[in-house]
Amino acid sequence: MRRRCSHSVDFDFFGVPVRLHVTSDHEAKQWRYFYKHHLSATTVPEIEVFFEVIGSTNSFIESIFRKNYSRKAMYLAQDNHLQLWAAFDEWSSVPSPLPPYTLPPLNKRVWAINASAVRTASGRGIIFVAPPYQGKSTIANAIVQAGGAPLSDNVTMLDRQRAKILPYLTPTGIREETLKKLPGLEEAVANMHMPFVTVSEVTGTVYLLHFDEIQDCAPPIATDADMVVLLRDVGQELAGSYRLSTLTPDGARHRLEQLVVDTSIPEVEIQDNLSKLLNTAQLRQLDFDLSTCDIGGLVRDCFG
Repeated sequence: MRRRCSHSVDFDFFGVPVRLHVTSDHEAKQWRYFYKHHLSATTVPEIEVFFEVIGSTNSFIESIFRKNYSRKAMYLAQDNHLQLWAAFDEWSSVPSPLPPYTLPPLNKRVWAINASAVRTASGRGIIFVAPPYQGKSTIANAIVQAGGAPLSDNVTMLDRQRAKILPYLTPTGIREETLKKLPGLEEAVANMHMPFVTVSEVTGTVYLLHFDEIQDCAPPIATDADMVVLLRDVGQELAGSYRLSTLTPDGARHRLEQLVVDTSIPEVEIQDNLSKLLNTAQLRQLDFDLSTCDIGGLVRDCFG
């Protein structure tokens, strides 16, 4: 394993140096692009990760994006001890490969929820909670184009002590149906730096680009979570309009509990983390029809 993984890339995730080992320079370049905002020049990693793909000529990251059924494995090394972290065949069961935030020391510093987050032009931190294909990335891109900063696309990292949103930047997924909704998306896709393309069984082709390749972005910084928004695309019910209403704390807690990433943190600590978030953030539910509403108007009226 160590001999085959002859190329490495160094990252810094929230103060923890992580070294990734892969089998080719080509894959190392792919990971440098994917986590370009977390690259580091460290030489003393606290955690080392090894990737392996069996029976395929694709790299680990290509095997995931192409959703093939090659056997994949991830190994974790700490204190010179190598252990199997995860092994899987089906793309739908892929755990997050990096950073290893479900394990110490990262799970002592951060906790994560499956949500998107942005910082508005006025400095407010907003967490968007929604199932897949409800418009999280589309609305986040519109807020960034209005002068905001991206903080996360799919997994939102929060500081365990203060419930601040920590920047965790990876490429965002742009669907074909979204390309014409916001200015600059079609040009950005045409000029993709790295051909990261995957296919959704629901929406078809998805292009993966960094926010700063789509438009100029304000710099991402740790931001207080000022608002938690539950997104609900209601189709034709609103006839092109949208509505922002108060979300009850119980409703928000129930939804967030379902989205907390398994971190092996005791339940009492998870509830304490949720309480910190719910006690400091406004709770809202946004009902809208993504297919017909004015995205720019939605952003100005609800998050301006």
